[in-house]
Amino acid sequence: MNRPSIILTSAAIFFAIAFPAFSADKIEYQYQDTKDLVGTVQDAAVLLSQKGLSAINDFKEYGTKWYHGDAYIFVLDINGNMLYHPDPALNGSNEADLTDVDGRPIVRLMIKRALDHSKDNQGWVHYKWPQPGKLFPIWKSTFVKLAVGPRGNKFVVGSGLYRMKMEKRFIVDAVDDAATKISTAGLKAFDELGDRNHNFFLGNTYIFVDDYKGVELLNPAFPELVGKDLSNLKDANGEYMVRDYVALASKEGSGWIDYYWPRPEESIPSKKSTYVKRADFMNAWVVVGCGYYFGERKGTAGAQMNSGQLASFVGDAASLIAHKGEAAFADLRQADSKWYNSDNYIFVWDMNGVRVVYPPDASMEGQNVLDLKDSQGRPIGRSFYAAAGNASNEGWVYYLWPRPGDVYDSWKATFLKRVTAPSHKEYLVGSGVYDMKLDREMIVERVNKAAALIEREGRQAFDKLRDRSGDFVFMDNYVFVETLSGVEVVNPGFPNLEGKNLIDYQDDSGRKIVKEYLDLADRDGAGWTEYNWPKPGRSVPSRKQTYVKKVTVNGETFVVGCGAYLE
Repeated sequence: MNRPSIILTSAAIFFAIAFPAFSADKIEYQYQDTKDLVGTVQDAAVLLSQKGLSAINDFKEYGTKWYHGDAYIFVLDINGNMLYHPDPALNGSNEADLTDVDGRPIVRLMIKRALDHSKDNQGWVHYKWPQPGKLFPIWKSTFVKLAVGPRGNKFVVGSGLYRMKMEKRFIVDAVDDAATKISTAGLKAFDELGDRNHNFFLGNTYIFVDDYKGVELLNPAFPELVGKDLSNLKDANGEYMVRDYVALASKEGSGWIDYYWPRPEESIPSKKSTYVKRADFMNAWVVVGCGYYFGERKGTAGAQMNSGQLASFVGDAASLIAHKGEAAFADLRQADSKWYNSDNYIFVWDMNGVRVVYPPDASMEGQNVLDLKDSQGRPIGRSFYAAAGNASNEGWVYYLWPRPGDVYDSWKATFLKRVTAPSHKEYLVGSGVYDMKLDREMIVERVNKAAALIEREGRQAFDKLRDRSGDFVFMDNYVFVETLSGVEVVNPGFPNLEGKNLIDYQDDSGRKIVKEYLDLADRDGAGWTEYNWPKPGRSVPSRKQTYVKKVTVNGETFVVGCGAYLE
């Protein structure tokens, strides 16, 4: 994990979830569903302590408070052996290594919660799990408690709810846990707090750490911020929120602060309220916090070029260089001109990776940026040359990059074109647009590129298609691959589907959409289809247009697809 090599004297840790604001007084559960669930688990623990495993006969009866709808009591021993579950296939099995779709060690976390004496041997575990009969996993929150039977046997008893309303108590508990870990483990705590597969993450939550000067030390949601001084950063209302939350924790010890900040993988700020708490850390102190988004966004993305307009913009600049040669560079640098206006500008590199024209910051011209990478490790520089290295001398690259004046990244799509000046010197000409939605031309280009890769490398290409820092994942768009029989073999958007046969899957309108587009690709070779499918990380379907193409390699036939969500 990345850590800056500096002396830590103060830090701020943040955990973001969406729910209503509240005071920093002692927090109890807000919602009756939560209270009922906790009460049921606590009553089950009492029953186990009185009757031992014979209490299982009570838990089995459907229509009682123990078992109704998709809510039920389960019982584990402290080694992860399933002593009772409504699914008979699980009874007697050891589930200690059970994980959710993100690799979160569900059962081990449950046992850890139940054995934590500092938390009254009870607590919550949040994870992703599909509802019975459903394909897509959704967030589930489970409450567990330790029970000691008449013979001294220790049991972990629990029950959970899907799409549970976010409780204030969850946030406070998370802040308390993080504060304790930092106070006891110091820097070693960062590994756990920054692990998105641990229990500190729910929905769009994340942890970040600042020192007392406002330098970001840890942020798995916005890794590009690590090492940057954010003390002078203003939110959309012009507030110095980093200075303010550090001052709040220093003066009051704990409290709430509101500001605007983007949700993960977004660039338009949303209103956010964060609870902070002061904690001891390496002979100093840190700020531990948790925030939630209100849903209100500040500002909207302005008008921008579509893919065709951007390609024409770059093509026109390439034609100018082909005609005027290096004399065209002065035109491209001219502010408030066709070539350089607001976020739109043309850049030029020579064929060795040296920036020749860079209007946003002329001081960066002359730098060699061949090995330039984005915050997720995408090799931007080398990808530029590869994209324009085909027979057409042009292509697209997708990556994360901050807008001028911003500290956090936005998705950017850049079109590149290779051109030869009258001097016979070759240049790479390009321009990009932030947060560009893939249109049909760009989707077809992604699918064709993926299909060509599979034709060259066969199944060995699949890891490249899965790579979320590679060329085939952009915003909520991704390339997937299936066999003609319906088996999902590549899906970076929903990796839990890999290995499953989806041929009979029906969307919420009752259509067998997978069978439809597989038949389309098999019959016509390629084509477009439209259906309902969730965006990555979500379970509610959105309307999606998808392009599919058939490719055969080494005697195997696959269907490659990529789509864009219409909402």
